[in-house]
Amino acid sequence: MILNDDIYTWGLQIDSTKDLMKFDIPIKKTSVNFEYFTMVFQPITNGAELVMAWDDTEARLPINF
Repeated sequence: MILNDDIYTWGLQIDSTKDLMKFDIPIKKTSVNFEYFTMVFQPITNGAELVMAWDDTEARLPINF
């Protein structure tokens, strides 16, 4: 996952010189299928997880406050 500072980019024209952070996060297959790309925050101890899912694939990015 890459967080990029260029908020006006669309599609595949990404300026990698504006990358702020890169994260390697594991993905896993799920038994639930998501028709649309979905992002939700779920509370965890001392923070939240950013859960991203599409089709039968899910990734979770823990965020500590």
